[in-house]
Amino acid sequence: MTPARLWLVALALFTASCTSSKEPAYVAPDAKVLNMSGSAEEIQLPPELFDELMAVFEPQIQDKAVVDPAKETKGKLEVPTEFFAFHVFLREKTRGVLGGDNFELMYGKGGGVLDLKDFLKTSKGTFALGIRPILPEREQDEELKVFFLSNAHRREREGVTYGAGCDLYLDITRFFRTAMADEGLVVNVAGERHVGLVSGTLFFATSIKSRLYLSQLTVRDSRYKKLHCR
Repeated sequence: MTPARLWLVALALFTASCTSSKEPAYVAPDAKVLNMSGSAEEIQLPPELFDELMAVFEPQIQDKAVVDPAKETKGKLEVPTEFFAFHVFLREKTRGVLGGDNFELMYGKGGGVLDLKDFLKTSKGTFALGIRPILPEREQDEELKVFFLSNAHRREREGVTYGAGCDLYLDITRFFRTAMADEGLVVNVAGERHVGLVSGTLFFATSIKSRLYLSQLTVRDSRYKKLHCR
């Protein structure tokens, strides 16, 4: 089994069965609301991932009328781009893991950084992480593409592989839609398992009315720098 497949299997192990509540289970009615705007940082994209994000834009971005004589290749049109905001939800599943609180974190257009050291208060237990995009048209959530660029070293613990490896990216769109419609991503912090599971950057992309909408969320726990790739 490939490292990418192992990572996706590990993700699936942390999600639970469906819930009948109107709101996803990770949305807590008593959540503390925090403004996370201004926390964005620039991430170096692998060229292949950049191409994946651009491919979300429709119509095709190849301009058949423009050709570079030196390279005899078709030139690319400039992609009209917008950035969108989103909310991140953190909800305790084990009492005390988030210090007795649940959170709704509001990120501005373009996204930002979630450093779990600011929220985790114990070295054991589980919490749920949910993400809700704020798009111009709510139904476009179903068209959202989601990619994950890993920033965690692969390591073995009790026969299980944690971390996808440095700079490996994965298309997790299907998993993301399923998880965010239910309990979100349920994360276990024992043995720093959460670092391997969520450390990296989520890139979101969708095409709405001939514009490409993008955002990103970088997740880390800066207490464990040796477990991160950078």
